[in-house]
Amino acid sequence: MKSSDVVIGWVKDGQVYFADRHADGHFLPAKDSSQDWTMLMGQETGQYTVFKMVRQLDTCDNQDVAIKPGTTRVIWAYGYTDPLSEDAVSYHRMTRGTKSILLLDPPTSEQHGDALPSDVKVLEFTNRNLSVPADDTTYHCTMWRLPDLGGKTHMIRYEPIIQPGHQGLIHHMVLYYCANPTTEDDFPTDSFRCYKNPPQHLYSCYNVLVAWAIGGRVFNFPNHVGYPIGGPGDPGFFMLETHYDNPRMRSAFIFVHKPLTSLCSLPRIIYKLPDQYTGYDVFEITNNLDWTDPKVHQDFQQTIADSEYAQTCGGIGKMFQV
Repeated sequence: MKSSDVVIGWVKDGQVYFADRHADGHFLPAKDSSQDWTMLMGQETGQYTVFKMVRQLDTCDNQDVAIKPGTTRVIWAYGYTDPLSEDAVSYHRMTRGTKSILLLDPPTSEQHGDALPSDVKVLEFTNRNLSVPADDTTYHCTMWRLPDLGGKTHMIRYEPIIQPGHQGLIHHMVLYYCANPTTEDDFPTDSFRCYKNPPQHLYSCYNVLVAWAIGGRVFNFPNHVGYPIGGPGDPGFFMLETHYDNPRMRSAFIFVHKPLTSLCSLPRIIYKLPDQYTGYDVFEITNNLDWTDPKVHQDFQQTIADSEYAQTCGGIGKMFQV
């Protein structure tokens, strides 16, 4: 809670009470010197209280947190009774939680998946009949061997598939490739915890091919480029890391694998057949020691295309409904 940007509001006898606040510790958040949220609507109907409000993405207020592209970790809490005053908001106790959401619209290439041409095939990397442990967080890894694709092919899209009802359980997925040759004898057939004594011979298998995090959608490569896979010298072994976020530590989550129609958590890769592709190869640039933000770069070009929101302090407004 400390360092959080907070809004507290309620409706009592038809009157809306609302304030922009900030948390300096584990106590009642103080009111901001500058009230940067504008209330558009507040109402209470039965058991539900609804607010609609608007604020600049970056208010240039050091008591606010700028709203940026990418996944945002949101905290929430509520009480069962109205506060006696703005300075007497009672502790919420266990009626609280967290959620990772995408506050801003995703880049255009991630908003939807266009209809696929007829000359493509699909690879799905699935978690097999997995019962998620009743732990707060779990990093689950499975290994995959690339099937024979008939020669060099090109990935043109990747997308997640999340089993209905489990959307809040998946925090992120990363499909890594093994940089060093891996033999059949070294290939693990059982899944394992990614960071709890993983097989040492898999330490070369932490090279990112594709990644997805909560809030992400479909990623389409530009029409004239594709990521090469299946050719001579291309990786043949992959590792799928799935991060399950289970703060309530429920034990009823089970992912069931059904070939071709699976609804398990996975990345799905769409690729062109070897003799159908006429565009450019792309490659990945990894900055620093830790993988943070992949950049796709077209051969023979001097610039890198990236999706950004052009924003300055107080420059762009975004409306959120709570």
